[in-house]
Amino acid sequence: MCRSQLFKNLSMKRFGWVHVMARFDRLPIRGFLLSLLVVTNLQANHWQEISKNFNLAIYIRHRPDSAIEEVRGVGEFNATILVLKGILADVGKYSEFMPYTKESRLLPPDTQLCYMVLKPPLVGSLDYTIRVHEELLKGADGGTIYHSSWDLANSDGPPPRPGVTRVTINKGSWVLESTGRQTRATYTLFTDGGGNIPAILMNFANK
Repeated sequence: MCRSQLFKNLSMKRFGWVHVMARFDRLPIRGFLLSLLVVTNLQANHWQEISKNFNLAIYIRHRPDSAIEEVRGVGEFNATILVLKGILADVGKYSEFMPYTKESRLLPPDTQLCYMVLKPPLVGSLDYTIRVHEELLKGADGGTIYHSSWDLANSDGPPPRPGVTRVTINKGSWVLESTGRQTRATYTLFTDGGGNIPAILMNFANK
């Protein structure tokens, strides 16, 4: 499987945005309201599994400083850490396989700065600049662990564009760990999506 298809499958089915209206059409209203009650009672800083399909599990965590939930996805790939790391590093090609990504580029000479323009459903066009930090670690078994994290760095990127909402919260990470012939990928994201929609819908869309 080519790298574009590999991450397209990941993003569209697993870690990408969910089309909220389509999900509403398929979700009974009583089940939706019940899920909101359950989520409301979760404790801050505790990861709660909310979905598991095949080799992918989705978790959420409440934060005491925000109504927006932090989201985490854990899945397995039939690819090496080196292959997946190469895909993540190829920022200029994100628009080819990442859902709703309209523009993605590094900002030289600082190769750790990345500028993104997204156009997801319901919220319109969004943009942000992030600074990425990468490191290779050793696991308890001596194996290599790749860790990539990012923080918002809008002040170091292009100025705001007319008609494009500037994202004010975007923090996340990738962790890649070898599990024999496969690689376990853990993706974590905390974002407000530009703040254009209520937290309750933003949380539903993220999940």
